[in-house]
Amino acid sequence: MVRGEGSSKEALSGTRRGIILAGAEAETGNVARAIEVFQQLLDGVGAAGPKPESVLQDAVHLSRLYAAKTVLHRRAGQPDLASALESRRLELWRHWEQKLPNNPFVLRQFAAKTGEPDE
Repeated sequence: MVRGEGSSKEALSGTRRGIILAGAEAETGNVARAIEVFQQLLDGVGAAGPKPESVLQDAVHLSRLYAAKTVLHRRAGQPDLASALESRRLELWRHWEQKLPNNPFVLRQFAAKTGEPDE
C-alpha cells in the first residue's frame, strides 16, 4: 500500500455521517450549518490527500461533495459560490473526459446538472 493511500480512502468513504448530518441540517432549514458541515468534509478529504486527477473513485467522491454543496449555496442565495463550486466539479470531469475519451460514465458525470434550477 502506498503511504497515505489508506487515509485518503478512509476520509472519502468516512464522509457518510457528515453527509447525513448536513442533510438533516438542510432539511430542518439550517442551510448555513449544512454548508459548514460540507466545508468541514471537504477540508478533511483534502487533508487526506485524494488524487482526483488520477483516481476515478476520488473524483467521484469529490464531485458528489461539490454537487451537494452547490445545491446548498443556491438554497442559501449564494449563486456566486454555487457557480464557482460547480465550475470546479465540471473542470474535474473535463480532465477525466480528456483522460478517458468517450467513456460513458465520465460523459454522464460531466453532463449531469447539479442541484436546483436557477429561478
